[in-house]
Amino acid sequence: MFKIYIINKIRQITFQSFYLRNFLKPIILTVIVIIFVIVFVIALFVQFSSNKTNLTYNDLLKLNDSDFISINIGTFKINAEIARSNQKKEQGLSGKQKLKDNEGMLFIFDQEGYYSFWMKGMLFNIDIIFIKDNNIIDIAKNMPYPIDENNIAQVVPKEKANLVLEINAGLVEKYNIKIGDTINFFYRGPTFKGRP
Repeated sequence: MFKIYIINKIRQITFQSFYLRNFLKPIILTVIVIIFVIVFVIALFVQFSSNKTNLTYNDLLKLNDSDFISINIGTFKINAEIARSNQKKEQGLSGKQKLKDNEGMLFIFDQEGYYSFWMKGMLFNIDIIFIKDNNIIDIAKNMPYPIDENNIAQVVPKEKANLVLEINAGLVEKYNIKIGDTINFFYRGPTFKGRP
């Protein structure tokens, strides 16, 4: 009886060993591969996310006219062309036929000031957002493009600004952008690549 018990146990262990080798081994390997792939994808996502760091005003001062950044104001996201040189600041959006709703221009100044903006040479209406560091300090909504040379709209902020953002007219209203809102800036590089 004891012999039969031992023989049955040996058969059972042999069967379990065979079962583990031939049936569970592929399943275990598949699970390990899936876990590895998940960890790899998470690592890539973390690295990609960490490259998109919020820029400060001092970071923005290092940019030049060939750079583009993403700007987030609440749920509003936009790609902005940089106007850093005096020549690009003077030109601004003048002469452009239109902007897409996810495009704009960010003017970066070396110091705070009451920077006056006018609509000379503009072909469409815009909203102008005056910014100090990362906070909106004033907004000029729906600035009209000039009908003739005698009626050119002009605006000066109520407070000193060091950044100015120009976007399509109506977007300030559409996205409920207001004075006091925080703006986040993210570097996109020297080319205009896709949406934020």
